[in-house]
Amino acid sequence: MDKVEKNILIVEDYSSLLDCMVEGISNYDYEHFSCKVDKASNGQEGLKKMTSHKYDLVITDMRMPKKDGPEFIRELRKLEAYKQTPIIFMSGYFRITAPELYQNVTKNLVYLEKPFNINKIRKTLKNMLLSSKKLN
Repeated sequence: MDKVEKNILIVEDYSSLLDCMVEGISNYDYEHFSCKVDKASNGQEGLKKMTSHKYDLVITDMRMPKKDGPEFIRELRKLEAYKQTPIIFMSGYFRITAPELYQNVTKNLVYLEKPFNINKIRKTLKNMLLSSKKLN
C-alpha cells in the first residue's frame, strides 16, 4: 500500500536549524504517510508560499524578521483554506508568551518549547496529522 504524501511547511529564520528540521522530518519513516517538506525563512515568505501551495501542517518559530510567528499565524487563520490546518508553534520564550498568545486562532495549535528534540516534533506532527483526519 502506497503512503499518502503530506505537505509540511517549516517557517524558521535560523538556516542551520531549518535544514536540520527539514532533514529530520522528511527522512523519517512514518507508518501511515510520508512528508514532503518545504521551508520559509520568515512569516512573510511563509504566507506567500501558503497562498500558492496547499500544506497539511505548518511548523513555525515565534521570533522572526519580516513577520513574526504570532502575526504569521493570525494572518494564516484568516485564509479559508487554513482555518483548521494543524500548526506546531515553537519558541524559546514559551513560558513568557504562551499565556498571552492568540485569541480565536488556537484550534489545532500545539506549542513546543525550544530547544527541541526532533523525536518530539515527529511524534507531535504524526499525532496532529492523524487526529486531523486528513489521511484519506
